[in-house]
Amino acid sequence: MQLMDNFEWFCQPCQDARLSNNVPDNTGDSSDIEALWIQVKFPTNTTLFSVIYRSELESTNFFESFRGALEKAWLKTDSIFILGDFNCYFKKDIERIPFHVLDIFEDKDDVLWGWNLLFNDVCDAHAPYKDVKVRSVCSPWINSEIRLKMNKRFKLFKVATRTKRSGQMEGIQKIT
Repeated sequence: MQLMDNFEWFCQPCQDARLSNNVPDNTGDSSDIEALWIQVKFPTNTTLFSVIYRSELESTNFFESFRGALEKAWLKTDSIFILGDFNCYFKKDIERIPFHVLDIFEDKDDVLWGWNLLFNDVCDAHAPYKDVKVRSVCSPWINSEIRLKMNKRFKLFKVATRTKRSGQMEGIQKIT
C-alpha cells in the first residue's frame, strides 16, 4: 500500500499529461523491430518513449530498420527516450580486444597509442563518434527579423516533411 501512495504522489504533478500508446503514422511499427512506443502529451510539449528488444539471433539489418523508425519518430517530436536491450555485446567485444599485442612496444607512448587505437575501434563500432556544432552566440548578421524567418521556414519544413505535400515546400521556397 505504501508503494501505491508513493506512486500517486509521484504522478501528482503530471495530471495534465495524456498517455497514448497509439502513436500516429505507425511510428516504430516495423516487422523487424520488437518495440513499444508510448506518446505522452503535456500541455507544453510531447515526449515519445520507446522500449525496444533486439533478439540475439537478429541480423545486422536491425539497425537500419531502427534508424528508419527513429527518423519517423523524430518528425513527431524531438523529445525521445529509448530504452531496451539491443544485445550489442559491448562487454564481450572489449574482452576480445588483443591487448597482449601491446607488449611488443617498449615506449609507453606507443603502448598508449596502441591501446587507444584498439579500444576506440570497438567503441566506434558500438557508438560512432559524431561532431556536432553548437552555437551559443548567434552570428552578428542574424538579427531578430532573420531569426523569425528562419524559425518560420523550419516549422514549415517540419510540416511539409510530415504531410509530404508539395504546396508546403513551395511555401518554404517563398520565405527563403
